[in-house]
Formats: sequence, structure tokens, C-alpha cells
Amino acid sequence: GYALVGVKGGTAITEHLSKTTEGYAVAVGQMKVIISVDANKPVCDTTAATPPVSGYVSQGNLNLDAGCRYNLYEASHATNCLQGSWIMMTGSSNTLLEFGNLINFLAPDEYTIERDGEMIGASAVADVVIENGKVTHWATISNQLPECRQVDASLALQNRPACKQAIEVLLAQAPAYSSGAIRITMFISFFWYRTELALEVVNADVPWANARVAVVTQVGAWYNVCSVTKEDYCPRKELLEMERDPAIQVFKDEMEVVLTQMEPFCTGGGRASQLGCYVQTISWTNGVRDNENFQIMNSYIEQAMASRLSSSFRLVDFFRLGGAMPEEVVNGHGSQMLNLWVWTVMFNAMCPAQMAASGSYATWQGNLCSGTEARFENCPNYYPSCLDGPRCEKWECMNSVPCTLKAGDPPIAGNTEGLCADAINISSFLAVAATEEVQMADACHNNQGLRTRLWCNASLEFVLPLVALLLATALKIFLHFREKQQAAAPKKGEVKEKELPAEGPRHIALFRSEGAKSVQVQSGPASPACSDEHDLDFSLEIHEDEMKTAKTHQSTKTYRSTKTQKTDFPDVKSERAAASRAASQVEEEFNNVLDAAPAVLPRSKSHVTLKSEAPKSEAAKSEAAKSEAAKS
Repeated sequence: GYALVGVKGGTAITEHLSKTTEGYAVAVGQMKVIISVDANKPVCDTTAATPPVSGYVSQGNLNLDAGCRYNLYEASHATNCLQGSWIMMTGSSNTLLEFGNLINFLAPDEYTIERDGEMIGASAVADVVIENGKVTHWATISNQLPECRQVDASLALQNRPACKQAIEVLLAQAPAYSSGAIRITMFISFFWYRTELALEVVNADVPWANARVAVVTQVGAWYNVCSVTKEDYCPRKELLEMERDPAIQVFKDEMEVVLTQMEPFCTGGGRASQLGCYVQTISWTNGVRDNENFQIMNSYIEQAMASRLSSSFRLVDFFRLGGAMPEEVVNGHGSQMLNLWVWTVMFNAMCPAQMAASGSYATWQGNLCSGTEARFENCPNYYPSCLDGPRCEKWECMNSVPCTLKAGDPPIAGNTEGLCADAINISSFLAVAATEEVQMADACHNNQGLRTRLWCNASLEFVLPLVALLLATALKIFLHFREKQQAAAPKKGEVKEKELPAEGPRHIALFRSEGAKSVQVQSGPASPACSDEHDLDFSLEIHEDEMKTAKTHQSTKTYRSTKTQKTDFPDVKSERAAASRAASQVEEEFNNVLDAAPAVLPRSKSHVTLKSEAPKSEAAKSEAAKSEAAKS
């Protein structure tokens, strides 16, 4: 893994690289927080034909490389600006997200209201009217209507009259124009020829002829699907059969037709000349292949617009805006934060500056404003009900939960306290005001109900009890072996006594020294040590364990025991005295031997054993024979 902390376009503050087997890479850095939006920065030129969008996002605010800032429009300010207008939109899924975000921004109740045909891909056309913050009209044409299906150009041309009539009937259902109403119409346009039809129908509409019209279009992603990547689900088989370059040329040619049609519509005295037209580049994607393809196709859009750009016919680089906040793009689709920022850019061109909010610092109110929170657990109204539909997508999930933009003053100082406590939960600290519904922390969620824990996922509920069982088992095994080890080892200072045999000779310890060194000699009535007729031979062995090397020193001495008076019944006291004197002599000789041993051999690990090698007396031999006979 690789982790990096730094400023986009600048140097790395810290970075860390870990190998595959080394776990996650973690980089921790510290820097001075600079408020990304300075109220003293100038407002960007609202007449610019290509509004600046390159930069980066910090704490939910767009920090532009151009050194300017955009005025912010809250829902009430945008409503005042757009009253009496008709926003016409064409494109595919990303434009549908822009469409849905604008409706939810102006009419927040729509987050919880289910509408026919509102799901992405369900409708070919959706016509909506908003007044006083409420949706007063909603009508759609099914995407399954055969005459409005977007197929090969020749077949679509044959179906065009019937599709046009269906759209005209739909638009005629709208309530009469009102200066307090806002109309938003979405035309699904995989290919440029549907945008051309939409422009024709809107331009000819009479009931809303007094409405100020704005056009927002983003067409191109499906040409990539059909002409470049050649996906089987492409509805235009003619493009699939072409080579890449001829298929891209179709994209260029069809775009040129529509841009030529838009030019008089968007400039001079055209219907959209006041609010303007906004041709967008294909949206940013984090996928390498599509990202590279989109850059090539976007270059064709920029080339086609170069000679047409004006203050009312603009090019909005949606691709670069997404690149300024790549974390806000999930599977090629923008979050609510990204979509409301692109509307903010366009509001600055559509609306007078005096209608903007007074604050210059954007704060985000909602639990799912950011793409970093795109988890199914965070969109209960979408998931799991989406399982009954055509798909479940995180990018749809993250656009289904209430979120709105508020304008305030920048923080006085860059106080970062607490901002690093949860590196994943970004939107929780973007909003200054607390959410109305505060969820208590539990075992599965954090204190705002976000970031469900790993073990709370439906497919991983077994993890927590399994880990607990393994830990308990490991602890039990550890305690068992520890108790066993303690029971086997003698306590400190305790010497384990050796059991003496019930019968046989006694063991007499001649001396004891530090390190459990002992010398023993056998004595008894039949022992040679108590005999006055035999020589006593002793063998001394010193065994050293140092460095796991056995070293043996031997010494053999012969002693004559002291004569004692013979009786039929030997005196026990005299016998013991004789044994004691013999033992004293042996001990003295042994000490001499030990003192002469090499110094490198620690005496603390010596084991000295005395063995009697004297011949047995006749009585002893007779006694031993009887003992052997008894055993057999």
C-alpha cells in the first residue's frame, strides 16, 4: 500500500510505502491549516466563457487555481434567481444526477416522495414544475416507448416524428407559465440527435414562451461506450461495427450539427440568450481507461466550442471540476457536493451577484453530502428496496439522502481540533450546525449513525463472535500451560527432597555448597566403610555442564579403615564413629581435588558421587545370594 499526505500540486509532507505482506500503509503529517476560501478574494468573472474550475476542495470549499471565488447561493437565493425560468437539460446518468440535485435543492421534500419514472433509466423525458419550494407538476415519458428509443441513426430518424409528438403532448400537460414557477425538463440524450430534437420542441413551445430559458447539456459518455470501448449493451449497433476512428468521427459530426443549432438559440436574441447555454465536458472518472478516453473526447468538445464561446454560450469543464475533488466521484458519478458545486458555477453566470448569499464559506448539512460516505447503510430509503429494481449503485445511494449547501463566514482561525479523529467521516465536520436528528453511538455506528462497523455488515456478522471465541480459547490455553509450568517448577529457595529407600544403605551428605553441589557416601552394617578388614576405594567424578560440554575429572584414593575391637554384636555407636572419621578423611581429600580443578569450571554446577569399589565380605556375599534367591 501507499499513503501520502500533502497539498495537491505541491510537495509531499509525508509518505509511506508498505509491501504486500506488511499490511496497510499509514502516513501521518502535520501542517498549518489555511482556510481554502478567503472572503477577501475577488469573485470570479461571471461573464467568462469558460468559468474557472481547476483547483482542489478543502473542507467542502472549492479553492480555485485562478485565485478567485464563487458567490454562494442557498436554496432560497437560487429560487429567487430562477423564478420564471425554464431549465432544459440533456445528457445521460450524470446529467440526470444534476437534474435530481437541482430539484432536491429547490424542493427538499422530494427526497422522501416517490415519483413515477424518477429512477435513472426509467424515463425518456421528465418534466417538473416547482413553485414555493414544492413540486406542483411531475410528468414523464417511459424510456420503453418504442418511438423514443435511441437506436441506430436511420431507425431513430424514422421514429423521430412520433417521438416528437409524444414529447409535445407531455409538455402540453404542464400548468400555465407563472413568474413564480421554475420549470426543469430532462431529456435523456445518449446521442446528440436527441438533444437536437429537444431544442426544436422547446424553442417552438408557446405556453411558456415568456420563460427565460437555460440549456445544460453533457453528451459523450455513450459514444465512448459504443465507439471506443465497444460494449455489448450499446444500443447503436452501427457504431459497434465501425472501427474506432470512423465511430469517433460520427460523434464529432453529430455534435457539430447540434452546436450549430444551439448557437442562435443561445446567443443574440435567442430564447436562452439571457440565462445562457452550458455545454459540459464528459464527467471525471477514476477509472484509468475511461479517464483517458474522456480526455480525448473532451478535447473534441473543446475544439468544437472554441470558435463559438461567448458570455451566453459557455463551456463548463465538468471533467476538471471532478478532478478537483476526485473523492466526490464514485464509479464515474458525482456526489451531491460535486453536483451542487457545478450548479454554483452556473448560478454565478445565470444570477445577479446581489441575489447571492452574504456568506462566502460553504458548509454542508446532511449525512451523505460527500462521496466518501457512499455506503448502502447510509441510504435506508434507497437500500434494500433497490434490490427489487434493475440495480443497486452506490452513486445512486449517495444522491438519495438529504443534503444542502449553506453559506457562512470562514472560520476565524484554522482550528483542526477533532478533525483527524475520524479520517473516513468527512461530511460530519463539514456542517457547522448539528443535524436535527442525532443518532446515539452503538456497537455498529459512530455518533452520527455513519460508518457502520465491519462486523455489522450483513455478510460479516459472524466476525465479532468468532474473534471473541478465538480470543477466549487462546486465553484459556495460555492460563492452562502457565499453571502447569508453575506446578512443575519448585518455589524459590525450596529444595526438593529425595525419597529414601525403605531398606538399604543410608546416604550421608559430606558437605553442601551453593549451587546444589553434593557429595554422598554409603554406610551401614554391611558397608566396607564400617569394615576393618578391607581397603576402601573411592572414585571421585566431577561433571561440568558449562557450554553444554561434559568434562570429567576423576581421582581414586584408597584408605584403610580404623581397627575396631571385634565382638559378636558390634557396637552401633562405634560403627557410626568409624564411618564418620572415614567420611571426614574423604571430604578433606575431595576438597583438595576440587580446589585443584580448573578455574573455568564453575563448582556451582558440579556433581560429586562417591562409589565404594571395595570387595564385599563373605557375610555380605552370603546375604546378597540369599536376597537374589528370594527374588527369583
